[in-house]
Parts: sequence; C-alpha cells; structure tokens
Amino acid sequence: EVLNRQMTLLIAEHGLTVVPYDDPALGHYVRAGADVPVGELVMLLPPNKLLLEPEVGDFNECLQLCVAPGGRLFSSSLTRHDVDNYLCHSCDPNCEVIVGADLAAGLRAIKPIRAGDAVSFDYDTTEDDLRGDRGGFDCQCGADNCRGQVLGRLYSPKLCPAVES
Repeated sequence: EVLNRQMTLLIAEHGLTVVPYDDPALGHYVRAGADVPVGELVMLLPPNKLLLEPEVGDFNECLQLCVAPGGRLFSSSLTRHDVDNYLCHSCDPNCEVIVGADLAAGLRAIKPIRAGDAVSFDYDTTEDDLRGDRGGFDCQCGADNCRGQVLGRLYSPKLCPAVES
C-alpha cells in the first residue's frame, strides 16, 4: 500500500498521463506533464506479479527484473491498464530502470525530461532475450543511435563506432 501511495504521488508530481499517439496504430504512451531533472525518480512501477521464467506465459507482457538463483525473474502487470504497459522504448532513452533490494522497480531520469516528452527506456537494458515470440521488434524510435532491432541485450545489433576520416 505504501508503494501505491508513493507511485500515485510521483505520477501526480510529474503530471504523467497515458495519451494516444497521432497514429492510432501506434497505441498509447506515457507523457510527462512537468519537467523532470536528471537523477530524479520519475515513477515507480505498479506492484506486479513476480514470476520465474518457466511461469511466464507471454514475454510481451512482462519486464525482466534480474537474474535470481532460481533463474530470470520477471514482473508482470496485474491489469492491462497499468501505466507501465505504456512505457516506450528508445535507443536513446530519457530514463533507466532501477530495481531495489525489495524488487520494487522504478524509472530514474538519465537526461532532462521536458513537459510533453514521452517517458522512455531502452528495452535492451532490462531484457536478455527478446527473439521470436519473446517480444523483439524492428525499432522505429528515430534516435540517431537507433540499432534498428530490439532483440534483448544478448542479441540486439550493436552500433559500430563512427569512423573518422
């Protein structure tokens, strides 16, 4: 219950809302309604179900938290309306996922977020394997450093360093 209250306070403080993209085929995203400085906790993810890999029914509906002694541990939303279902991927994100010792997960700003910006993180920073039916996709984030595919940190293409002439 304390996490729910803290989560609600952060959502209100940063004016986080779920809004539709201009193109309906893209769905919805989380938009900041206020500026958020670097280093600030942007949001806590809602309390979710914790699952070990063999218990995961659909890898598209969960977030890998860590590798535990029993295998990879995932967090899955309790409902399809949870705000964490609308967090965007970017190869040049404005947030990083942080996981506490109690396995509470949140997003921390790694660059300034302006009011009106989408809240994003790099899916490859939390997921090892997104190949096949595990949720990988061709990336269209538009970032200068876009990798073109999101397949998990073990399998996504890596950008080659720029060659100076």
